[in-house]
Amino acid sequence: MDTLISIEEARARLLSVSKPSRVTQATLMSSYDLILAQDIVSRVDTPPFDRAMLDGFAVRAADVQSSDAQQPTVLQVIGDAFAGTGSLPDVSPGTAVRTMTGARLAPGADAIVRLEWARETQGGDGQRIVSIFRSVRSEEAVQRRGEGGGDGQLLAQAGHRLTPLTIGRLAAQGLAVVDTYDQPVVGVMTVGDELAGAGVPLLDGQVYDSNSAMLCALIQATGAKARFFGSSGDDAEVMQRMLHAALKECDALITIGGVSVGDRDLTPATLEALGAKRLFWGVWMRPGTPVYAASYQGKPVLACSGNPFAAWVNAVLLAWPMVESLQGLTSGSRQWTIPARIRSVPPLRRLKHTRFLQATLIRDENVWWADVSGSHSSALIPHGSTVQGLVRIDASQEVQEGDWVEVLFTQM
Repeated sequence: MDTLISIEEARARLLSVSKPSRVTQATLMSSYDLILAQDIVSRVDTPPFDRAMLDGFAVRAADVQSSDAQQPTVLQVIGDAFAGTGSLPDVSPGTAVRTMTGARLAPGADAIVRLEWARETQGGDGQRIVSIFRSVRSEEAVQRRGEGGGDGQLLAQAGHRLTPLTIGRLAAQGLAVVDTYDQPVVGVMTVGDELAGAGVPLLDGQVYDSNSAMLCALIQATGAKARFFGSSGDDAEVMQRMLHAALKECDALITIGGVSVGDRDLTPATLEALGAKRLFWGVWMRPGTPVYAASYQGKPVLACSGNPFAAWVNAVLLAWPMVESLQGLTSGSRQWTIPARIRSVPPLRRLKHTRFLQATLIRDENVWWADVSGSHSSALIPHGSTVQGLVRIDASQEVQEGDWVEVLFTQM
């Protein structure tokens, strides 16, 4: 391994070669969770006209300011407005237009009297009249043109994830398609003779491969596509062929295992024999210190530790931001940090590394607690479905029961 570097430096080096490469058009109907590749500016006002927000009568507020149940104001009804109605009569003093929710506000009106506060009848001369039993303010139940966004306003920014509400705002502009970054394909490959595939009887000294499924799920959780290429064992020639094939077909590659300094830790040397340019080898993190990254023809390669929890820490801290960057994401990560108080602290010896502990988050009296009880072996996957984050403990940090810590939370 090289001289160890910080997690922040490792992430910066990896992200420097993790850029989105393709832009494609997606229909709004199929764009959920994709990343916008363009700024979207409003082309029309939303709504494009003044409209009623209640069923009732469009009136001049000044005409009904003294209305009450004992002395209702009587107005002449001069028309009807429904959602989609075009031309409407002008509301002049003493008149009203019966109006349904979503309809255009008749010219001259500045308020809606809700239906429950009015009663329409027919006058002696056959004309429609309405009695108003309550006063209203000007602008009552009226939504003005452009209230939801004016022409030329920035509606959505490139690099943001498309959510249902964002998609709704864009649909209100009459858009059918948008430019998005293409979902990258991230390859996953495991290394090690000790690994057995699902359904295969275990030989002496073997364990089932849990890392590949775990990492493929993490890749998909970020919104990218995962492709598993299998295991090369510890055969350098097989490994080289598989690495070459995977790198040709994918936008990025994550390998698991063979990255430390043992006799059969062949991944870094095999990658560099193919022409990969080293970014780093070794990071001040525990677990997961022996992690390697390189660039191959502009594509990022991350080689994670083979121990399951160490591989998970490598993936959450480094692979996750790498894959998000490949998608062009600049805002809306499903990973963030929260402050919490630590509970069930195990004995911790002092390290030079930044340490990460699996944590279950518990809300108690408006305070988050990070419960770190249980095994913290790098060779085991955290037990239980309630594990939600990683507690970060820096090299200089001493932690006791109840202390405030930083928890890296992952939404999956």
